[in-house]
Amino acid sequence: MELNILMTQKMKKIEAYIKQLYYRIKRISNIVCEAEWDHFDSGYASFLDFFCYRKEDVVENREKEKYGILELVKTGVIINISRPAPVFILGQDERYETL
Repeated sequence: MELNILMTQKMKKIEAYIKQLYYRIKRISNIVCEAEWDHFDSGYASFLDFFCYRKEDVVENREKEKYGILELVKTGVIINISRPAPVFILGQDERYETL
């Protein structure tokens, strides 16, 4: 029982730290940071997903515009942060959004 309480407290501290990191990134001028807070994978492969990009790196894709639907292409950095381990994965990514 005591081990479960300690693990819960530890996970709460980790969550608080990650949220603090997210809000620090969001305070950077001209940077947009979108977070996917749900777990993907499980256990020791459990990661949070941050996608950060500069506002000027959002491009309208006019070739895909159809029936008044506009597609935006966002180029930025993806940061996958592990919850149970002090590890992150950093890489480039492209995301698409339709308006």
